[in-house]
Amino acid sequence: MDMINASKISYAYERMDEEGNAVERVAALRGVDMQVQPGEFIAVLGANGSGKSTFARQLNALIAPTEGTLYIDGMDTAKEENVPNVRRTTGMVFQNPDNQIIASVVEEDVGFGPENLGLECSKIWERVEESLKAVNMYAYRKAAPGKLSGGQKQRVAIAGIVAMRPKCIVLDEPTAMLDPKGRREVIRTCRALNEVEGVTIILITHYMEEAIYADRIYCMDKGQVRLCGTPKEIFSRPEELAAMQLDVPQATKLGYELKKAGVPVPEGILTAEELVEALCCFH
Repeated sequence: MDMINASKISYAYERMDEEGNAVERVAALRGVDMQVQPGEFIAVLGANGSGKSTFARQLNALIAPTEGTLYIDGMDTAKEENVPNVRRTTGMVFQNPDNQIIASVVEEDVGFGPENLGLECSKIWERVEESLKAVNMYAYRKAAPGKLSGGQKQRVAIAGIVAMRPKCIVLDEPTAMLDPKGRREVIRTCRALNEVEGVTIILITHYMEEAIYADRIYCMDKGQVRLCGTPKEIFSRPEELAAMQLDVPQATKLGYELKKAGVPVPEGILTAEELVEALCCFH
């Protein structure tokens, strides 16, 4: 069974005037298709206004499709009775961790979700310990979240979701407010959850270097999926990405320019290490 099965889903916002009257319907999604298998790591790329964040909110049933169907682990998100289970199945991590952290101590914040699931106390603390260890934040369990770095706060927010044991975690631009070190910490955590714990990861991002670790990439533009493929396939098409206001990783860009200049480097270079290896083979 697909973890996510989106078929021709569309969504339109209503734009209001100053008096609160609907004056216009603005399409944010236009016939999006996506199938994700359990345990996959999927990246969704798109410029501002492409619809990627609207799509992310669909996956957690925060909003329902205007048209089309969306099934999460076999559950139709449009049916009200399915919403609680959809949200238990798909955890959501937002851009700003301060919007998700509510307690004054890290371990209490991570335990908030399991407590609301009605688990007994011993089980809650067991999950808190496991989740903090999974994101490499157990040493900070007694710390005040306000004293943590941005990357550490985001990992605490992820731990709070992990403690609820979702099958899938959707991260909506989780590194947008972080420095490079914080971004690396969060992406390393996502990869570990996917590879070690088998959690399905949907990463919404506009950082190309984060998407190279995905199994597949979906590129969105004006509410539609324009491209889908492996990182090597997607980043071998820089002109098409540029038309959607998307870039390629720095190593890919350099490899592409070298190839245009006559240096026989392979297409789809993703990392600096791959580029160095290709150039060494050339010499």
